[in-house]
Amino acid sequence: MEFESDLQRVHISSDSPDIPLKIANRVAARFFGTPIEYQNECIVASEEEVRKFLDDLVSHPDKLPLVEVTAKNCGLQGSPQIRLSDQENSSLAPAINQLEGLIGSPLAHINDIESIKVFFAKKRIKVIFEEVEGAAGYIVRFADQPFNTGERREFEQMMKDTYSIAVLSTEKRYAK
Repeated sequence: MEFESDLQRVHISSDSPDIPLKIANRVAARFFGTPIEYQNECIVASEEEVRKFLDDLVSHPDKLPLVEVTAKNCGLQGSPQIRLSDQENSSLAPAINQLEGLIGSPLAHINDIESIKVFFAKKRIKVIFEEVEGAAGYIVRFADQPFNTGERREFEQMMKDTYSIAVLSTEKRYAK
């Protein structure tokens, strides 16, 4: 558990989402002298922002290598799930361009993407796109377990600066 200096936000990384949240609420309540209940952060990226991000992964493969894609309804008969992965952590951009000409890109429909992995800080980072009902957008989450605190912040900042997308940890997905 890591509180930001003003206690307005707390980063929780735990197998159990409930107990650390209760502890954080009690710490903040004691500090502020009033009952506090932290809420799960929900930042929505527009469909256009996510589309630009995915397109950039293919058109500029050296910037942030896309090293794995898992998608359903991939354009093959029967719509099986397809997983493309490069174990050497090289970009899949050439393979995706080739597939696009044959059966269509596995990145064509954001709703069909189960997850992608990008190579950042010499680590494979899983990214998922959660559709937000009633909004034309997605919550973009990443698995921050491979990161230390500095790398996590660096990844979050890079995504915001480079792609205008605020990414959230998958750890926050089940918080109340």
